[in-house]
Amino acid sequence: MNAVQHTQAPAPEQAIDLSQAGRVDRQTILQQLNQAFAFPEYFGDNWDAAYDLLMDKIDLSPPQITWHFYLPNASDLNLEDLQTFQQLLEDLVRYATQRQKRLKVWLHTPT
Repeated sequence: MNAVQHTQAPAPEQAIDLSQAGRVDRQTILQQLNQAFAFPEYFGDNWDAAYDLLMDKIDLSPPQITWHFYLPNASDLNLEDLQTFQQLLEDLVRYATQRQKRLKVWLHTPT
């Protein structure tokens, strides 16, 4: 079973939209994470910094955690960046498990 569950079910209102103006890439994903998780001003705007800050969020969360992300039909989609993001999420699920927590991650896509 994959750590990140893909679904075409409608995204809940609190889902984090990974796009900006029809674009999904490293920059837009990191900006959306920054905004949604209220990263501190010193956020380094890179994958490693996002991973570190999201580990902190997991450490401060209750034992059951669910994150929803929304990936709309983007006209400008960087597949490599999306795969890197998915790997980051999978690593975070493993991290949460090591911390005796259950992180469920849903990636919603349009039908």
